[in-house]
Amino acid sequence: MWYGEVKNVDPVELKKLIYDEPISEEDLILTLINLFKLGDFSLKPLLIQLMNHAEDEEVLQLCIQVFASIATHDDIKNSDNFFFLPGASKDTLKTFTSHSSDFLSYEIMPYLLVLLEQLNDDKEADVMIRDALNEVIGYAEVLGEDVTFEDIGNYYLELEDCRSASYFYNQKPTFPGDLTKVLQQRAISAMHLNEPFHMIVIPSLLSIWSGIKCPVEHETIVNEQVVREIYNYTQTLSKMEWEIGKKYFYGHIV
Repeated sequence: MWYGEVKNVDPVELKKLIYDEPISEEDLILTLINLFKLGDFSLKPLLIQLMNHAEDEEVLQLCIQVFASIATHDDIKNSDNFFFLPGASKDTLKTFTSHSSDFLSYEIMPYLLVLLEQLNDDKEADVMIRDALNEVIGYAEVLGEDVTFEDIGNYYLELEDCRSASYFYNQKPTFPGDLTKVLQQRAISAMHLNEPFHMIVIPSLLSIWSGIKCPVEHETIVNEQVVREIYNYTQTLSKMEWEIGKKYFYGHIV
């Protein structure tokens, strides 16, 4: 859902842990995450290096998730940063596609389109990639689901915002207030229907953007107390400073 609480540590001490003695791939990615949560992204190149050369596939998949959370448009444009992708396993491909919308950037589209063209004979991969493409640009509602690679590519190129400097979620410039409205509406609906919350992405994004964990998860049973917690959570986030179209990680602009 997120990367845990912020640890009250000195960034210099974290960097010493990385450089002063041998460190495992797992400890390295966890230390980098703690550094990024403090708003220090100076070692992002080390994350990219680890992502492209990790021997442990679980570490690689966590690197992909973290990179999606902190990558800028320029980071995504640089194809060298996705060296791992051509030879990715099915599990790694699943991680990449399922987190593609977390990049909040239309710059991820060319990679998805290339994968769609290359893996069109693999039905499982084809479905995963099309789902990711639809999450990023919402083509299915306009074109339908059974469309060609070229149709999706042309739709992407014709988007007015495809070269915007802003970051986007659900085809709108990012802004937590839009997501908290959906969060509250879903909570009230779930309470009235007496069913679990059944939402994954928005609670995760809000937690990662703000660094404050959302009080509900996918299987949370919603009652009046939970609704109050969500209201208090949205009030807390509304008091933070946000710029529309910016990308945030634990309250810091990336």
